[in-house]
Amino acid sequence: MSFGGRELCASIARILDNAQVPNVLWGRLLESAYGFMDHLNLPVVSFIIPDKMIDSAYQALMTEPLLNECKGEHCEHYYHQSGDPRERTMKPARHLYLPLDLNMKYYHPYIVLELYRESDILLGFPAIPLGTPPHHDEYYMSTDDKRLPDIMGDCGRFNHPKGNGDETFNPEKYPFKVLTVTKAVENLILLRCRDKGYHEHCDRLWSEMLEHIRIQVVGCGTVEIGKLEEGFQKIWDNTGVMNRSPDSLVDDLREKLKEENALPPPLPNDDCGCRPEQEEKI
Repeated sequence: MSFGGRELCASIARILDNAQVPNVLWGRLLESAYGFMDHLNLPVVSFIIPDKMIDSAYQALMTEPLLNECKGEHCEHYYHQSGDPRERTMKPARHLYLPLDLNMKYYHPYIVLELYRESDILLGFPAIPLGTPPHHDEYYMSTDDKRLPDIMGDCGRFNHPKGNGDETFNPEKYPFKVLTVTKAVENLILLRCRDKGYHEHCDRLWSEMLEHIRIQVVGCGTVEIGKLEEGFQKIWDNTGVMNRSPDSLVDDLREKLKEENALPPPLPNDDCGCRPEQEEKI
């Protein structure tokens, strides 16, 4: 198993692919796949897995000698540091952790691998494909797709052996699945509609991801985004713009979607990533 930026994502995806578990990258490293490079050293890697295959994914990953199982719901490796971004995101369905050498570029003793349920994150998406998405698929794409920049590079190589002993595996070239930029933006807006005012810590993360994609990815010309539906487009046009806030537009879209029965309810608090003292009242 290889570690560091793209290598880690590819190594995890390959284990899941070989176990016949559909998977797609999520979170901060998804932004990196689009060209926003500031997150490559964050100690969190997130994948979305079909609901019924979460346990299968966990068991497949546990065959990797360097990955360790979590230490319970309030695992010290998950909530290990004041101000850590993981304190304000959704609690994953399962998580594992990877101990690291302290002489690497990561300034943390371990990386946390999060596994999220598909139904908790992807709102209105078709099922995650097992194989390579078709060319110009509306929802999913592979990291070797020409629509993506070829800049999600290796960010430090970790001094660990490849656990499977496969010297032919090249993690720098192994493709893994991500969301198309347009559908990622629409989905983040839907997540804001679901979580704003209920799970504010989640809403802050969705809002930050939208701003990063708007300013650091699309705004820099790294990738292009297609036209969004009217309510979504207004929110996007007011995201990451000085002296503008899309919050009231999120509220308007949420009410419209509720009237159309097109928005799932917020997740209950026990599926929330807050620490007990930080939990929002619903």
